[in-house]
Amino acid sequence: MPGRDKYWVDPDFLNTDHGDLGCMYCHKGNNVFDVKKAHTGLVKDPSDDKAGVCKECHEEITDTYYKSIHYTIAGIRNVMQAYISPQPLEKSPLMIAFKIDCNSCHASCGSCHISRPEATKGGLMGAHQFFKEPPMGKSCFGCHGARTSGEYTGKIGHYSVGDEEVPDIGDTADVHFYKYRMICSDCHEGEMMHQEMEKPDKARFYNLPSVQCEDCHKKAAKGKDHVPMHKAHKPDTLSCAVCHSSGGYHNCFECHVLVAQSGKLPVPLAESKIMFKIGLNPDRGPNNKFKYVLLRHSPVRPLSFSILGVDLSPNFDKLHTWAPITPHNIQRKTRQNAECNACHGHPEFFLTVEDAKLGSKADELSVPRVPEPVKEEKGETNRVTMNSFGTKK
Repeated sequence: MPGRDKYWVDPDFLNTDHGDLGCMYCHKGNNVFDVKKAHTGLVKDPSDDKAGVCKECHEEITDTYYKSIHYTIAGIRNVMQAYISPQPLEKSPLMIAFKIDCNSCHASCGSCHISRPEATKGGLMGAHQFFKEPPMGKSCFGCHGARTSGEYTGKIGHYSVGDEEVPDIGDTADVHFYKYRMICSDCHEGEMMHQEMEKPDKARFYNLPSVQCEDCHKKAAKGKDHVPMHKAHKPDTLSCAVCHSSGGYHNCFECHVLVAQSGKLPVPLAESKIMFKIGLNPDRGPNNKFKYVLLRHSPVRPLSFSILGVDLSPNFDKLHTWAPITPHNIQRKTRQNAECNACHGHPEFFLTVEDAKLGSKADELSVPRVPEPVKEEKGETNRVTMNSFGTKK
């Protein structure tokens, strides 16, 4: 992106509430013509460092946000710490990778409301305009692009049978996107994004308080709607995505870390696959209550950080590499929910022992027993007309 697009400030910004404060109020520096002197003491991101200057007016938000998972990225930190325990992460060579790569997803106030994320090389989103609601494409997808954005818009994800694939992978786009044009903040509201973590040392995205499908689909969650399948299983048996994920989703099998070395940024060979895997939930809790969930393989292997002289083998088999997810490719009618036996008796939908071997030994605990086909009586199922790939005819 040209520098003029990354750093140009629209003069109209000066007529806004934030613009009235003046550049130096937030960014410091000096109002002189000499470039070097003007930039002496300049603060690139005045909203960082526990929300920085923002807390002067938005204290009710900043008091909790700097303890949130987006600010601290504790989810990533906790996993990295677990792999090298008992050695502290701060004293491990792994901290180099954390600072260079993982920390690029650390989000200050400005990272969402003014600038593009550091993970996409930064730059202003709208000539220094302040966005109360972060733009989905420029802000959220900057960090959540490799998986979430592609699945949500239907650019990633499909079923495959042998060498055959769905011709138009856009058919797997999330119904909340293609039909209702919902953006991230319609579900992931500001109050939720700014919340303080209750147990930061245990934080993972899937065990934090978050939006739930039943918040909107109350009758479906209680089995009181017109869909018989919503009464077929005991409460908290299946996550909604098990039946309503429209197709495969991205699974990575190697870390995507970039580590500076001799001025270059070597990238390990990364293997990824489009897969759909139902498994036993390895980390059930109040915010992750279902027995059966969809699992995604995490991008890590024992020698992922060998370039730093770090071997993850000692703890690797103690930790799950297939983690619970809710893929953002939800549709009402899918291949696996066409009828009971569209899922029952189909081992290709379930995490297998062979799949578990792609990860750690701990993943064997997530391998479920594939349910046997059931005898169906006429009128008991919610049948839909589907082709072999789950695309509605």
